[in-house]
Amino acid sequence: MSKVLISEVVTKTKIKRSVFETYLYPVPDVEQAKLLLSEHQKKYPGADHHCYAWVFGAEQETRHSSDAGEPAGSAGKPMLNALLSNDLTKVLAIVSRYFGGIKLGVKGLIEAYNSVVLEAIKQAGTEQFTARDCLQIRCDYNIYELLKGLQTQYDLCLNALAFESRVLLQIECPQEHCQELKKILAGFEAQKKLDFI
Repeated sequence: MSKVLISEVVTKTKIKRSVFETYLYPVPDVEQAKLLLSEHQKKYPGADHHCYAWVFGAEQETRHSSDAGEPAGSAGKPMLNALLSNDLTKVLAIVSRYFGGIKLGVKGLIEAYNSVVLEAIKQAGTEQFTARDCLQIRCDYNIYELLKGLQTQYDLCLNALAFESRVLLQIECPQEHCQELKKILAGFEAQKKLDFI
């Protein structure tokens, strides 16, 4: 079973005078990972390398890594292996390296990048990943209040996108509860109290 990070983690490690700053971010999708990576590179322009790896999907099927100028296979892949071996998904790992003047060699780099990500994962809180479906509805205010009451029972994430004459609502629901929730919502749709978008 895949796991996700509860919150982001930052660690700093010195290896033979080089400083490795490791950042682990919980992220919902690849687009958000790319955005975070771009912001990170702008925020820390002094680093010699911003190596990274990300993993998405319930089966960790979407994955990508980059050595960002380090020798091929010496940074991104070891970072990715650390994420995969800990069953993580919806995660972006960035290691910013500040070169200290002593070359580590390819073997040393592989060990360094893998170990700093493993250490950051140890410090991170994780929880089981639950596959969720996303629904969008426009509903009456009383239906929105009723759904807030069902949040705990069905483990729903409610995101109100707009409050107009009706509430534009995005609902994330664990897949095991989705059919039951759709039946409830269909009943309100029949009463013209909500519309699926």
